[in-house]
Amino acid sequence: MTADSISASYAVGTVVRTNATANFRPCASTASRCSPYGQLTSGTRATLTAGSPSNGFYEVDLARDVGGHTHGFIHGNLLSIVSIPSPTPPPADMRDTATALVDATQDCTPVSGSPRYAKDSGGTRNIPICRTRTAIWFRADLDIDCDGGSSSSCRSDPYYQSSTSAVTSTGRYLDASTMNFAVVPLDTDGFSFSRIGVRSGTVMAAVYAGRVSYGIVGDMGPRGVVGEASAHMAGELGINTSPTRGGVESGVTYLLFPDIRVTRNEDQAEARRLAEAAVSRFLGR
Repeated sequence: MTADSISASYAVGTVVRTNATANFRPCASTASRCSPYGQLTSGTRATLTAGSPSNGFYEVDLARDVGGHTHGFIHGNLLSIVSIPSPTPPPADMRDTATALVDATQDCTPVSGSPRYAKDSGGTRNIPICRTRTAIWFRADLDIDCDGGSSSSCRSDPYYQSSTSAVTSTGRYLDASTMNFAVVPLDTDGFSFSRIGVRSGTVMAAVYAGRVSYGIVGDMGPRGVVGEASAHMAGELGINTSPTRGGVESGVTYLLFPDIRVTRNEDQAEARRLAEAAVSRFLGR
């Protein structure tokens, strides 16, 4: 380790540079299965796509490709900081809406017949599905869904799948790296979200740390598990979008608006317009 090396956690988007010749690897390891894509010369700049190191390696994007790749890993011993981005606070009207939504979902009336859900497979199932007159909601973690994602970061997801449950009007799968969508679980203990009017294309909103993001239900996840959204939606909420190091463990509120669906699943503008209107009705504005 040199005086210039790094080993702490930094904000996603931090710019670093190599302080010596450095291997650019497909994963956070020196094992043979992780043979380098190639070498970077000293002074090469990169951008952190995950703030915390894994085995001492940082996940980064490069401005130019090395061995045909721009997304990979560099060891912190060979990096130094160039600049750390200042977090941009959400606008006041968004903070007000986020606060109002969290306040309005303090009391839970469980959906009749719905089981409780876990944050992760095999975890404690203690998350209720709640309802009001106009919305279904729950509070959970946010795991990064990269399915269908076209970005190099999404393609590095070890659990990556090219397909999503929902498709566009032309039959293409949704792109988790460019579209806002949430994931609902497959039928669990005889309960189905579709029974309460929540299915592919249903509009929704996610709330976290003073931010609100609008989208649709776009994918189906494991039975008995809630708390997953597309990488793009996570980014709008200010959450690390890395499929391996991103997401948050708690505090995300998901609001689903039954029987309100977009005409085309790819129409993000329509999703936002319908979801914003549904949020206004939910808050009585």
